[in-house]
Amino acid sequence: MKESNYKPKILFAGPIGFMSGYGEHARYIFNILLENQDKYDLYLAPTSWANASFNLQKLFSPDQIQLIHSLSQKTAAHVNDGKSTTTRKFDLALHVAVPNEWDIENLADKFIGITAGLETDMCSLEWMQQIFRTDEVWVVSNHAKKTFKKTLSASIKNQRKFYGHEGEMPDKAAGFAVRDKFLDQNVKVIGFPSKRYAEETRDSLDLNLSTKFNFLSINQMGPRKNVETLVADFLRTFKDNPDVGLVLKSHMQNHSVPDKFLCEKILKHWVQLAIGNDEYKCSLYLLHGNLDPAEMNSLYHHKDIHCYVSPTHGEGFGLPLYEAACAGMPIVTVPWSGHMDFLDLNDSKGYLFERIRYMIQPVGAKADRQYISPENNWAVAAPGATGKAMKNTYEAYKPKQRQAEKLQKIILNEKQFQIEDIGERIVQNIDNLVGGLKEEYSSRRTKDLLATLGS
Repeated sequence: MKESNYKPKILFAGPIGFMSGYGEHARYIFNILLENQDKYDLYLAPTSWANASFNLQKLFSPDQIQLIHSLSQKTAAHVNDGKSTTTRKFDLALHVAVPNEWDIENLADKFIGITAGLETDMCSLEWMQQIFRTDEVWVVSNHAKKTFKKTLSASIKNQRKFYGHEGEMPDKAAGFAVRDKFLDQNVKVIGFPSKRYAEETRDSLDLNLSTKFNFLSINQMGPRKNVETLVADFLRTFKDNPDVGLVLKSHMQNHSVPDKFLCEKILKHWVQLAIGNDEYKCSLYLLHGNLDPAEMNSLYHHKDIHCYVSPTHGEGFGLPLYEAACAGMPIVTVPWSGHMDFLDLNDSKGYLFERIRYMIQPVGAKADRQYISPENNWAVAAPGATGKAMKNTYEAYKPKQRQAEKLQKIILNEKQFQIEDIGERIVQNIDNLVGGLKEEYSSRRTKDLLATLGS
């Protein structure tokens, strides 16, 4: 093999077959890597994602599925045929997951961790330890990067309180400047491509909506999305209006039939808490089950759906909000966290979406204690603010629609959200890490192995 013909062996690991934000994130990066197989020797390790639904058939064509199986088998053969840990390693691994799941040392010589980060103002120290063990980290929003920097600053501040001045601190604590520089230079914000969300790809789904004006919200019925507040404020605000509806594309864990029954039970409970046994004339719709990307996209272009709403506590990026904004839908949401990367793109004063008034408060009892701690902070919609913002949009819909169309044009013209620009940045980042490899793979591995044995 000639040195100039060497292709770096690159392993991509991610939940490409799952219906989730992380799945969507993994798919578009995977497709960019597929387009560059002339440069890279590509391997694939499909992973799972929590309790999300797996549906490879809805997400990929038969030819793509065959390619996925082929790359997965190629990866298994490479690992099984390796004579040692050293020879089984790849040149570079890219892993789409939360940081505590990254397999940094065992996969490859170089490692890129890819994550949406966290929806609160800080993350765990375990995550920070993982971040500093990578060669690079790719995130989808500036909020995620700021979360890492704030966590580092808070950690160093606490250690300084304990040890006194910096000269008495242990080496790891004293290296704040080095770590802060690493976050500045090695945590890259890559975003999401926008174009496909702007185009209607299928005739609208037959939703059988009886109401003239309808809000849409796509979410998991967990604490972070704050769906209970949305339902309560909607009912209290539009209780006597038979022309208004709220469409909830929701699930608890997956898109199974038992999950649907559970969602219905939870919604009935929330209705009871919000208005008791009072009657209401507005309509609440539950849309549950697997939809392919084209079907999901049709929701944002549906003639009977008018506005997207989310009183979310926080987002790593906020993919449904992004999809709705790219489609030109008016947006009602809390102006804090990852989605501000695209909602705050305005060349004039003022926002181009309806803001929900909020406060920054500790997560408290809603923390899952696995990813989010009770002392972390996130946004909390002020009492009644979600309903007020929805009413403002309903009563002034045409001006809000014009604002949404303006925001749509800005997002679609923003270079950082164009697939070509994202692809160029991804390839450049990879080339910076592995572009210097010229020796044949087996030759370099032999040298590495001999060096290991001699040490």
